[in-house]
Amino acid sequence: MRLNHSYSAFKQFDNCPLRYYRQRVLKDIKDEMGEAGLEGDRQHKALENRVAFGTPLPKDMANLEELCDVVATTTRGAHVYPEKELVINRDLKPTGWWDDDVFFRSKADIFAINPGDTHAVILDWKTGKRRPDFLQMQLMAMAAFMHYPSLKQVDTMFVWLKEKEQDSETYRRKELPTLTTTLLTYVARIERALEKEKWPAKPGWLCSYCPARPTCKWA
Repeated sequence: MRLNHSYSAFKQFDNCPLRYYRQRVLKDIKDEMGEAGLEGDRQHKALENRVAFGTPLPKDMANLEELCDVVATTTRGAHVYPEKELVINRDLKPTGWWDDDVFFRSKADIFAINPGDTHAVILDWKTGKRRPDFLQMQLMAMAAFMHYPSLKQVDTMFVWLKEKEQDSETYRRKELPTLTTTLLTYVARIERALEKEKWPAKPGWLCSYCPARPTCKWA
């Protein structure tokens, strides 16, 4: 069986291998979008339109203009691409989101790259509590290096909408082997579970949000 990978899939496997198995291998359950998710999507779309097209934010989001100013300052002089897809195949070469050879998918809320393609900025809007997990940015920086051979540095930033704060990390091309090893280590763990058919449950507070809860004896 060929699995497609992503940061969210890796985190799901970390949190509960059994949920990963049911949702991504068996596919007998799926997430349902709640109010928080719908609101997050609305805010992301409004911010995308603001950055890409200069569309004014809705009145109830006007207080986020200062964060848009942060983005403008951070990406000044660069080519800016909202919802930039950074996808690679098993040979660690660029491919398309829906192509048959997809191996790892990532998507940057904001991707900006300078005219010489040597320096990029990746920003991710966050609507939840401030809990930065730079595994997400490590994997996106890795994919960016693979998409742009002349890219030397990637600056990454989580932008927290509730707190109006930022968390940043920088990655350089010399770190690419380490970033690639991180990806392949996660993939190996999942492929080992698939081979041995071992998907242990990890009961915890996340069970409350799991679509398998009604049919899971561990929930």
